[in-house]
Amino acid sequence: MHASRGYILVLLFLIMGFVMGSCGLLGSDGPSNTITITALDAQTNEPLDSLAIYINGKLVKENVSTYTLTKNKGTTVTIKIVRNGYIAETKEVKINADKPIRIPLVRQAPDKVTLSYAIIANDTGTLDNVELLVNDEVVARDSDGSIALPSSRETVTVCATAAYYEASCDTLASLIENRNVELKLERKRVRIAITPEVVGYTDYSESWDTGNGTPTRPGYVRKSTVYVLQIGDSTWTEIGREVKIADLPVDIPSTSRELELGEGVESTITYPAGPEELEVRLWVQYFPKEGHEYSDNAYLNVAEGSIKLSGDTDSNITLNLDHIPACSDGIDNDFYDGIDTADPGCIDPETGIHDPENDVELMRTRTHTHYILSEDTHLVSGKQEEQRVRLLPVRSLDHVAKIAQSFTIEFTTFAEGSQTGEDFAIELHTGPSQDNLVKSFTSSIIPDDGLDGWRIVQIHDLTKESFANGTYYKIIAVHAANLAGITTDGNDDVVFYEANLEDYLAIKLDYQPEHVPKAKVVIGATAADLDVDVTISDVGPKTDIRR
Repeated sequence: MHASRGYILVLLFLIMGFVMGSCGLLGSDGPSNTITITALDAQTNEPLDSLAIYINGKLVKENVSTYTLTKNKGTTVTIKIVRNGYIAETKEVKINADKPIRIPLVRQAPDKVTLSYAIIANDTGTLDNVELLVNDEVVARDSDGSIALPSSRETVTVCATAAYYEASCDTLASLIENRNVELKLERKRVRIAITPEVVGYTDYSESWDTGNGTPTRPGYVRKSTVYVLQIGDSTWTEIGREVKIADLPVDIPSTSRELELGEGVESTITYPAGPEELEVRLWVQYFPKEGHEYSDNAYLNVAEGSIKLSGDTDSNITLNLDHIPACSDGIDNDFYDGIDTADPGCIDPETGIHDPENDVELMRTRTHTHYILSEDTHLVSGKQEEQRVRLLPVRSLDHVAKIAQSFTIEFTTFAEGSQTGEDFAIELHTGPSQDNLVKSFTSSIIPDDGLDGWRIVQIHDLTKESFANGTYYKIIAVHAANLAGITTDGNDDVVFYEANLEDYLAIKLDYQPEHVPKAKVVIGATAADLDVDVTISDVGPKTDIRR
């Protein structure tokens, strides 16, 4: 009996050992693996801390950022991670290798989030009638600010609108946290189709240059005409290939080949829309009747027109351009068989505006600047072979030189204070062609004055009579010894250009009528420092030369 009871106890012990071993309660000598458990923010992938870790439904660790678990290879465990502010996540993992286990957690959506916004214009304009819309519902009417909105895991569309601007939108994948949005609005544009017509000059026409020398209709080739179109604060120009902006009697801030501006030609421009009327002005400088004494003088033949258009509606117009004569130059520019000083008004070529009450033409100074970079030093002295030097090869001024009121020749010279007798004059040779020039002007003698170093010399006593025989010219410097018929040892030299050093010579033509005294104007000369930037123009195009 006792033996049977002993056998029964042994059998029960073996059965319990088998059950406990199979359940892993007694451990195992088989291979095991270790996993490291962490949690990440599902949106930012940043690691999270303050985690509560559950294994197979049992809390094993709190307030940690990682948890390490070792189990027999092939064991399957259920991992649950809980963190405040996030949705709990459960994951079943089969342990078959040493590896990290990273579980993403999705942030819990609050009831409300803050949307901060800024609505700006891409052209820095002022925005009016602003609206902010979220999913097509107006939520604000200011250009910037913050607003509380219900959180959403769905797609959210945020848009902004304003008067005279195109709407701008941004799509958010969700709205579960505070967000910042910047929306840029692009200005709407109006379409303006404009056709210029010159009034009162039926003999004026224009032909398009086809490239083979045969115009498509009789008249003058487009390259001889200049158009300046102004709409609001923008300017477009169409100029000929032989016309330089610097030579025009009006200021043109920029050029554009976008338009094909021309007589009878429709051009289309788009312009930023707005509440104000748009003033459209078109100025044209053209060649009048062929054969007229001044038919090639486009500087004196101007037509213009203007009109007010809606700032927010497309327009299609024909703009009539009326001929506006110049005045105060003693020339019959408007072909009424009388000089223009007798006409009731004139155009100011500096502004392009016609003033019917003004009978004085205000013309700006135009500057022709020639840059010199010579391999040799140019100088004059009293030595026989150094008494004359050409400062400029043959050049040509355009026809306006014949009506200029005054001229200024400007250049730099170098003299030494220790020397004396550094006196010289300037000769101007003019004529109708490069090989047909005669001396037409000799300046007063520019004295030494004992100056040391570089100086700017300006000669003012040149007049349009010097160009009566033609506008081709060359300039020669002559030492005073030559004019006196003597020679010296050469220690009285005046340097104009140094070898391999950039220099300049400028001729300024003044078109504003002014009192010119009969006596010669005193020649002005000012000292110039070697390291000073020298501005060499008046109200014309400006060029800085560094000595």
